[in-house]
Amino acid sequence: MIYSINAMNIIYRITDTINNLKYIGSKMHYVEGGGYLGSPSCKEGHIRYEKQKLFKKTVKKNPNKVVFEILETIDGGTKKFVRERETYWQKKYNATNDDHYINGILANATGRSCKGLVTMHKETLVITKFSSISQCEEALKITNVGACLLGKRNMTKGYFVISLEDYENTSKDPFKRIVEKYRRGIEVWKSKMVNNYTKQIVICNIKTEEYIFSTRRKVFYDKKELNWEQKYLFLTDNLVNIVSQIKFFKDRLNSFSKLDMLKLKIQITKNSKSSIELFEDLVKNYNLSKIKNCLTGYRKNIEGVKFKIV
Repeated sequence: MIYSINAMNIIYRITDTINNLKYIGSKMHYVEGGGYLGSPSCKEGHIRYEKQKLFKKTVKKNPNKVVFEILETIDGGTKKFVRERETYWQKKYNATNDDHYINGILANATGRSCKGLVTMHKETLVITKFSSISQCEEALKITNVGACLLGKRNMTKGYFVISLEDYENTSKDPFKRIVEKYRRGIEVWKSKMVNNYTKQIVICNIKTEEYIFSTRRKVFYDKKELNWEQKYLFLTDNLVNIVSQIKFFKDRLNSFSKLDMLKLKIQITKNSKSSIELFEDLVKNYNLSKIKNCLTGYRKNIEGVKFKIV
């Protein structure tokens, strides 16, 4: 992504006024007016997971009920420094303990202060207790143990990890929740891969009005083998209206050659919020070729942002 010279690093607080829930976070390369409304991400099973679902629902369906405020603007600085400042504000407002906040952990948390932990190998089911993360990583020759304890990862190199406190306080099978979550994730991944390999899709060439059958997985290779230019292509899974689709995209593509693209007015939509901008302003913040692909229908959006000529 190409960032605007006006982009800045910020610490922000957003408030869901419907449920009286708040979140403190940070954003690198923030651009004012871009429609950004935060990114809380508690994992399933976390004590604040359900509150975050309520919060995200408001952000998506009632963005006018969300208040966004900048707590601090940081001129430059590394991601690590920005995380430290984010943690400062989270501690100031007690965001990880106050019930009105949905922050799950501090921004610079690593989990390395854990006093005891337990691992279970996914194949052998062997359970081992350790007194510290460093002892565990050294004994098992693994990394990212702290990330597992914080819920940022399901496992690391074949090991499930939970704190000793959770292991002793959870009845029956203490690893059951994270193992089930891991298995659900694998099933979702498998279904996506099967879909990519088997679901039929059509690659249409606007210039020659030809098309071939392919799959999501093979699009790149088929396009390269045929030596078709990407700007003349669009993908579809509906052959019923293919003639009208080709005409529509051909007319749209021709309009780019007849008009000065930099003066086109583009409607951008993100999180149900829309604004009108000139093409020449958009290319400062987004990749030029990706915007063209959105306008011709080859892409649906860029990181959730939709584009349309008005």
